[in-house]
Amino acid sequence: MSRPRALEAHSESDLPMQRPHRALRPAAVHCSSQPARPLVSVLTPTRLLPQRIDFLQQLHTDLCASEVDWEWIVAVDGEHDRRVPPALLADERVHSFQIGQPVGTASARNLALGMARGVYVTSADDDDHLPIGSLECRLTAAAANGVGWVAGRLAHLRDGEVVVYASPVPAGPSPAGSVWRAWACPCLDFPIGPTTMLIEAGLLRSVGGWQGLPQAEDLGMVLAVTGRAAGMMLDQVVYTYRAHPEQMTTQVGFADLEPLVRHITYERGRLLSAASWTGQPTSWPVQRTMVRLEVDHVDAHETNKDLNRSDEPARQL
Repeated sequence: MSRPRALEAHSESDLPMQRPHRALRPAAVHCSSQPARPLVSVLTPTRLLPQRIDFLQQLHTDLCASEVDWEWIVAVDGEHDRRVPPALLADERVHSFQIGQPVGTASARNLALGMARGVYVTSADDDDHLPIGSLECRLTAAAANGVGWVAGRLAHLRDGEVVVYASPVPAGPSPAGSVWRAWACPCLDFPIGPTTMLIEAGLLRSVGGWQGLPQAEDLGMVLAVTGRAAGMMLDQVVYTYRAHPEQMTTQVGFADLEPLVRHITYERGRLLSAASWTGQPTSWPVQRTMVRLEVDHVDAHETNKDLNRSDEPARQL
């Protein structure tokens, strides 16, 4: 199993000289001709938490090491954007905007998508890392294969140890609907890392961007994109996910909601996988026991086992 390049320490002094910050305009009013090389828009929602500022600056350094044309849209969710590091503000490729009230990750990403000018879009969390060549290999594969999306392998960084996630989606072409078919039931790990995806901007907008949920919003986006268009899976690690005490997944209440949002997301994928919509009413297979959110100390792994569809056995990979 391959491992991603180890993280390197960075400081502001390592960053290249930057030019003055440029005002950001919504994509709808951008009228200039496309650049010679496809522009990649990287979207990052952030609350600018003090313990994540160093990670945010390291992500900027990762982007500066990239050889593709990129813009970075930083959506400041309900916080004042004056805490954006000066090195980011000085880079004309970085566009930050303040959202006056907390709207959550899904809405922040969708607002950033409305600002994106890129031909392709990807997202990156404010505490994660892009390995060397991450954007390059995905953009090259998208252009060479004429597909709507390209994803790669996801790595997990915890206490200095880097582990590459296994995936049931094989490297190579990925037909529409294949990602959902690889997700045998909601209790299992999701087949691919949502932040590893590079997506054609029009395709992402056509499916409505990120799903309006408080968590697992990126899983719904992936199922919508991959359910509508064929793509390409790479064997290369293109994204490194950091484990630390301030992660959203470690916060109080996260495990309580996870079974329900996974059920909603799984059903979205099931409906998208259908050959066509008949226009007839479709029953929504809600299992009422999964909607009780008032229970204490939910064991998410055990509870998720109840999410298998009752009308047919769980599919095996």
